Amino acid sequence: MEVENKVIIGGVEYRPISADSGNKIVIVPNGWIFFGRVIDATSDRIILTDASVVRKWSNGKGIGALATKEHKSDYTLDKCYGNVTVPTKSIYAIIDCHW
Repeated sequence: MEVENKVIIGGVEYRPISADSGNKIVIVPNGWIFFGRVIDATSDRIILTDASVVRKWSNGKGIGALATKEHKSDYTLDKCYGNVTVPTKSIYAIIDCHW
């Protein structure tokens, strides 16, 4: 029997994530692409720390290549000072980074 691992507090559903869930690329509407480490997640939103906005790249490999360390320098990242909160309803995709 599988046990669902969640807690509901004040009507907000929380699910555990590891202390360091790794770097993620989060794609949201209007062309915004964020890069950062997820530090908290609920059914309503995720919070990224050490986040940046992906401004541009010209390597011809698309946004997915940022997920590999050898291509990170091909991208222009604008640092966000403070955490970035993204409503889950606004997320088109989340890509795991392998570095």
